Amino acid sequence: MRKFCASCNRTCDTEKVRSGKRVKVKCLDCGYVIGWKKNPPNRVKIYDTVIEIKAKKGKDSQWPNEYFVHKFKGKSKGVIYGNPDGSITIRSQNGTPLWKEFDYD
Repeated sequence: MRKFCASCNRTCDTEKVRSGKRVKVKCLDCGYVIGWKKNPPNRVKIYDTVIEIKAKKGKDSQWPNEYFVHKFKGKSKGVIYGNPDGSITIRSQNGTPLWKEFDYD
């Protein structure tokens, strides 16, 4: 099965690996874990509800140095998890998309 790997920044061959009751999808090129069916045991919930995210676009963006605010309302409530490598993961509480896909054309 081929999936996009954020570590390699491209679509890679993957394999499903069973770890107890959990199943993870792992990149065969770099070993990066692309996804879990359940939250991995070493991930820590930092915030129960994300209200909004404020961010600034980079220099190579279509909107360089522009500020954006993503507000999460209604069913799309986010949760922030801390990962062992120091990064964070923002996920939906109930599986709904956190925001709509954008069409910039």
